Amino acid sequence: MDNNYFIPERRTLLKGFLGLIGLSALSHLEAFAKKGYLSETLEYVKHKKELALRIPVRKGDSYYSLAELYTGTQDNGPKIQDFNDNVPLSNISFVPERLLRMSLKKVLGNVLYKKQFVVYEIEKWGDEGINSLWELIHDFMNDSYDFYEKKAIILCLNFNINPRSDIVYDEQKIIVPSSLVKTELIRKPKKKKFEVPKEKPKIGIAKQNPLRVDISYLRRNLDPEDKYGARRLRSLGGGRYSATRHTGIDLDCPKGTNLYPIQKGRLIYLGKDRKLWRNGIIAEYITDSGLRVKYCHLSRINKNLKPGQEIYLSTILGKSGDTGNARGYEPHVHIGVRKDNKVIDPTSYVFIDS
Repeated sequence: MDNNYFIPERRTLLKGFLGLIGLSALSHLEAFAKKGYLSETLEYVKHKKELALRIPVRKGDSYYSLAELYTGTQDNGPKIQDFNDNVPLSNISFVPERLLRMSLKKVLGNVLYKKQFVVYEIEKWGDEGINSLWELIHDFMNDSYDFYEKKAIILCLNFNINPRSDIVYDEQKIIVPSSLVKTELIRKPKKKKFEVPKEKPKIGIAKQNPLRVDISYLRRNLDPEDKYGARRLRSLGGGRYSATRHTGIDLDCPKGTNLYPIQKGRLIYLGKDRKLWRNGIIAEYITDSGLRVKYCHLSRINKNLKPGQEIYLSTILGKSGDTGNARGYEPHVHIGVRKDNKVIDPTSYVFIDS
């Protein structure tokens, strides 16, 4: 037998966990199941005197589609139908263990009985973020298996994904086997002290960077995961990770650093983000050139400013911080820019020598 996986013969999901890893781990997985992350139907059982996988059936499934998903070929459709006594599909069905994809057999025992899985929580950020299962698999999972094997594994474990559309939505929870996690994307707190930026404003300019510092300061403190388009996994604790494609740029700086507009414009809003808690305290404004700019994770705002008020290059909007989902990480300001109502790469507007 392959030592990379095991299949208990007569243990239900809950009893198997209790016997293998104790009550505390049992309650952990049971909680995942109750929240809808993992179908309570999915488990190994005895059926017709042999080991089988009991599976949930989605609307629109057929014996042929189940065969394709769980065994890798539609040719096993008649075999699975016969194994289920040729009855029409209902809410559950059974697939003989001997027919399962090898990749699925290797993963299932570890997920169901050893708790070797994490939960990705999608942070979609609009059309520019993660919108499909293809993107999630291609960008946030490693190359342990080819794409189609990984897709089958994810669909088998996640009843909340429609295999006919492959669409994922904001804040959706998706179970991912630990063996498939692209660990190099996991964001860790930076263990470096950031120098206090020295403001060097210039006279007679129309553009500047948000910190009003020499551009060399921004370049020294910019890491790959800070850039626009970077793929990131951020730990949320309890085996959960937010999965996101960065739609802005992060400027690391000490907490309390002054933040300025990149161009002259008009203030839209200052305060806690009322739509996305993860942004924390924000400053949002529109420039005279038509750019809609948002700063996130501020520690303080300038209470003297009001929405609709004109702002200048010398206007202090607020101070950098770590509010929202930046808590526990280094203080910084996240800068997002929209042009013609579309998210754009803000680098050329932010990396201005002030």
